[in-house]
Amino acid sequence: MLVSTQLGLSFMTALLSLSYSSGLLVDVICHSASTQRHFLYRLTQLSAVCLTGR
Repeated sequence: MLVSTQLGLSFMTALLSLSYSSGLLVDVICHSASTQRHFLYRLTQLSAVCLTGR
């Protein structure tokens, strides 16, 4: 009984921290759309370089 309660508690804590961090991530992304665009641009650039092998 105690073990299952502890397990449930740790699961809830993990879920809470996960939702909090993801919410934080959404906040960051929403507040810095220009940074996101720049990041996507860099990502596509890197992908192109990797694909062409240069």
